[in-house]
Amino acid sequence: MRTIRKEIRRTGGIFNPGNPAERAGAIAKTTTFHDDPDVVTKVSRGLGEAMAGSTSRRSLSRTGRRSTDGDRAAGELHHHPELGRNEDASMTTFPAMDPELAAAAAEFPDLDITDITGLLAARRVSDESSAASIAGLSYDGVDVREISAPGLGAAPDVPIRLLRPVGTPGPLPVLLAMHGGGFVLGKAQDYEYFCLEVVRDLRIAVANVEYRLAPETPFPGPLDDCYAALSHVHAHGEELGIDRARIAVGGSSAGGGLAAGTVLRARDEGGAPIAFQFLVSPALDDRASTVSARQFANGPILNRHFNELVWQKYLGPGYQGPGDSGVSPYAAPARATDLSGLPPTYIVAMELDPLRDDNIQYALRLLQAGVSVELRSHPGTFHGSTELAASAQSSVRAQREMLDALRRGLRLVDPQAQ
Repeated sequence: MRTIRKEIRRTGGIFNPGNPAERAGAIAKTTTFHDDPDVVTKVSRGLGEAMAGSTSRRSLSRTGRRSTDGDRAAGELHHHPELGRNEDASMTTFPAMDPELAAAAAEFPDLDITDITGLLAARRVSDESSAASIAGLSYDGVDVREISAPGLGAAPDVPIRLLRPVGTPGPLPVLLAMHGGGFVLGKAQDYEYFCLEVVRDLRIAVANVEYRLAPETPFPGPLDDCYAALSHVHAHGEELGIDRARIAVGGSSAGGGLAAGTVLRARDEGGAPIAFQFLVSPALDDRASTVSARQFANGPILNRHFNELVWQKYLGPGYQGPGDSGVSPYAAPARATDLSGLPPTYIVAMELDPLRDDNIQYALRLLQAGVSVELRSHPGTFHGSTELAASAQSSVRAQREMLDALRRGLRLVDPQAQ
């Protein structure tokens, strides 16, 4: 027997396997399962059903997701009998939380990635549940092309999913997109709940990068993959129908950290010119030394223990912890000493997120370095809340603002202004 702390990474964020003993009545409960593939599959199936239920609540007008008659209250995850929950804990533990988001936070399950066995179990759970979410996506009006970029050095080719609006002539601006998942979970298609919004709403292309995951491929491997994808999309812009002068680089959570590292590297190496940087709750700093990192050490959703684990796995076996002076700023962009010469930037911070202060400080440092920045801090929200409770008013507003920011950053014409 061993404990699997139940958690599922929901389409693009770094999420939480906390220590429930330290969270006294907080969001998720710990349950013990046999370390048996059949049991893991049973739990995976249950989580998949739960996430399939929550999929139906993506109710934005251009969401790309199919709605169902089974929609429930905004942000409420479908309860499965195998998942522990505490419906009241979110509001009592985090009184500033938006009430619309409380149910999603309370029902969010845990899983343990401390060792490779737990990580593999987490990936099986993640794959099961993301398959249910992906099955709810509609690709109507969107052309999907599978391409690949040559890997750097001896690295393998990097798969890229190129999404384009059908019937829109090029060359098109493009968002080079990186999914979340704590550097250790997920795949590119998990992020297409948002990528489809971008393609349909803005009528631009999205190059969705399938970077390799840690710990099998620690830094710099995942960052190399993102940089290789950027270089390829720029170099082959004409044949791909891409406007090489209007490339945005962005991502959510771990994907936001990879995006920021890619942008820094492109500046330093004289790589592809980047028109806009788009960072949603980005993972920027392994040191977790801010007020918000301490204030929300026990969540909601993302907590200190999980954050430490994913950075250890991403930075590799030689990593010596927060005091390690050898950590590359391309891995942890907050460690960069020079942020000048970077493109205009949009940064999203969530109020109840341990990463909040890292995000705000990075925005301030960019401004001080002469970079044009728009910072959006969303009250009452937590890490990944726009994905977990997509139809909550705060999520609808955040999503709309993200699309508007990309529209401005890539100098697109707003059809409503015509």
